[in-house]
Formats: sequence, structure tokens, C-alpha cells
Amino acid sequence: MNKDSLVSKIANSSSFSRHRSELIFDRIFELIKESLVKDKGFSVDNFGEFKVEHRESMKIMNTKENQEVLLPPKDFISFTPSQNLLDIINKK
Repeated sequence: MNKDSLVSKIANSSSFSRHRSELIFDRIFELIKESLVKDKGFSVDNFGEFKVEHRESMKIMNTKENQEVLLPPKDFISFTPSQNLLDIINKK
């Protein structure tokens, strides 16, 4: 599923127009981004938790040139699903 199909489903299952649904969708994701930048995390009950984690610099081997390369440190986003979401996905 992508943004377009999700916005269409929101519009079809609510009293909002497609345009209004897209504005709401965009605003929700802006707030999530702000939370990740400011608070370094975002959690949704019964869905999971997104958090910003830091990765230190590390050396890797460039096999094409046969030399070590130093990757700079960086932040990345990790997601941990809730137990409820895992149960739903793994339900047989």
C-alpha cells in the first residue's frame, strides 16, 4: 500500500473529501517527523515504537578497491512492533 491508496481508503471510509484526507495525512506525518527530531522517538499504542538511534563510525572493506573505508557516524530510525501487531501478523 502507498500514500495514494491509503488516502483514498481514508476518504472512502470517512466523511472527509479526498483533498481533506490528504491534508490530514500529511499533517500527521509532519507531526511524527517533528517528534522524531525533537524527542528522538514516537510510539503508537498497539502498533509499535519508532526511535532515533545513533550509529558510531565504522570501518568497512571496499572489496572492489581492496581498501578500508571509514563510514561517518549517523543517526537512523528503528521500528519495534508492539506485541499486539506481531500477534495479528503471525495469526494463523
